[in-house]
Amino acid sequence: MTEDTSEIDFYEVLGVEPGASEAELKAAYRRLARIHHPDANQSEADATRFKQITHAYAVLSNPERRAEYDQMGTLFLANTATWSNGATWDEPFDDLPFVTMEEMLPDAASAPTEEVGSLAPRNWDFLLSTFLVIMLIAQTALFVVLGFAFGIQVISCQDEPGVCNIDVINWSARIVIFGTPIIAIAAIVVTVVRLVQRKHAWWIPLAGMVINFGIYLVATRLVDLAVP
Repeated sequence: MTEDTSEIDFYEVLGVEPGASEAELKAAYRRLARIHHPDANQSEADATRFKQITHAYAVLSNPERRAEYDQMGTLFLANTATWSNGATWDEPFDDLPFVTMEEMLPDAASAPTEEVGSLAPRNWDFLLSTFLVIMLIAQTALFVVLGFAFGIQVISCQDEPGVCNIDVINWSARIVIFGTPIIAIAAIVVTVVRLVQRKHAWWIPLAGMVINFGIYLVATRLVDLAVP
């Protein structure tokens, strides 16, 4: 038993305006088909919805069928014999493009994983990124404490004016106290964004740790030179 299509508005099914271009029709079909395709959903409602989307796109993507549909409206829908291959609502068109998930997403099949990503997060990348983010936070907290420790040397140097370069010590402490958290926050934000985009992210917090370690080494060296 076929479904009554006489009250179906194919433009409404695809969510486009009657004057939609071919590109707009294709984009709307792909977007809806990704959601309701049988390979992604098993519910009867999605199966019915996918049939509606399929037939709507089959008609509107064909210039001759679309022109006939625009002219005849419900009469076109009621008379399935008008369709060139005699297909009914429950019998998909044989010549319809993008009927499989691979065909609906041709770019995803050929594009690198780095650009498109996978359908599910990379578990190993997520776990490694999380671990490195935790390590980055711990390292930054340690460096901030050590940065404040530079202040102790400033206090001791104040008892011997002219012996220590207090300005160098102060700036070294500030770079460590404020610089390392800024690098850490930036690395964490970029890591989260890349994980959401299904891209490799583990190297971002690792790079943040290396940069912060370099900042601390430079600051420590400057303090050593400023304190005889």
